[in-house]
Amino acid sequence: MSKVEATYTQLRDGSWGAKVAGKATPNSTITVTKKSGETKQEVIYKVLWSGNDKYNGGGVVSICSLQYSTPKSSKEMCADCGQRPGVVMCSDSSGIRALCCSSCARMSSYERSFA
Repeated sequence: MSKVEATYTQLRDGSWGAKVAGKATPNSTITVTKKSGETKQEVIYKVLWSGNDKYNGGGVVSICSLQYSTPKSSKEMCADCGQRPGVVMCSDSSGIRALCCSSCARMSSYERSFA
């Protein structure tokens, strides 16, 4: 794993993602640095945009959504696909946002009952 410079950034939908220096690829692990200097390992779920950074010298950057890990205490399997995946933010047709299965991209039956 090569050292990739990345910081947290708020995405247009209000969730948190990462601004990565250079071209990013889905499912790669990056080290994200917080403003406090603390670092955290994150996994890229999807590259939302790549292009020249007009604010910091014009280098290539990628804006990415992140894959959120399933809590360690959770042993639940996805009722729809039977996997024990990570979770990601997604929204239903009405715009309600919730955590979803990263394998089948469906909300758990509990969250669907409120949608």
